[in-house]
Amino acid sequence: MHCRNKNLKLVCLPPSLCTDNGVMVTWTGLEHFRVGRFNPPPPAIEPDDFVYDLRPRWPRGEEYAQGRSEARSLRTARVHPS
Repeated sequence: MHCRNKNLKLVCLPPSLCTDNGVMVTWTGLEHFRVGRFNPPPPAIEPDDFVYDLRPRWPRGEEYAQGRSEARSLRTARVHPS
């Protein structure tokens, strides 16, 4: 398992929240991770002006061939800890 090999803790949602869409999103994430298409996690303590890159659709195939893609609709959101 990747987590054990990398000394990471696996965190899972409760089964009631793991619907079909959750499975598809998770599987897509695992496939991207498997071939090296991921960004490093954000810092543990995020600054107030930290920006998340939100994507309505994941790029596929050659769109991602040269690294981080330009998604058709990029949105950013400022997330502030409560």
